[in-house]
Amino acid sequence: MKTKKIQVRFINNLANWNTTKKYNFLTILEDLHEGDLVVVETRNGHAIAEFITYVDEMDVKAERIAFSKVDVKSLHDYVDRLAKIKLLKNKIKMEVEELTGKIQLEILAEMSPRLKTLIDTLHSLESEFD
Repeated sequence: MKTKKIQVRFINNLANWNTTKKYNFLTILEDLHEGDLVVVETRNGHAIAEFITYVDEMDVKAERIAFSKVDVKSLHDYVDRLAKIKLLKNKIKMEVEELTGKIQLEILAEMSPRLKTLIDTLHSLESEFD
């Protein structure tokens, strides 16, 4: 793998970096495209930066390393999956609550003829709307 130089910009200002200034890093990452997010080594620790371009000039100074591409697609897939799980759990909970209520009414109606009459009257009135 050949070491290359890349140009990036920081996309947030959490460490008071200039978000419009361009910075150069060494990397062995290939197939980067403009807008890709990369993890870079800085004197303040690791940070995420946005890839701008590969740099070919010999006089460009780059000492620190960009060592990983951020897998944003996997993050979005994970968040989407979590949202679907939450939605399904809510639907299941609502369905269980509805069925539990119906079963409880049926059991209670078997125990109380007066309650059965009330429930039958309710169902009769509700069916007129269908």
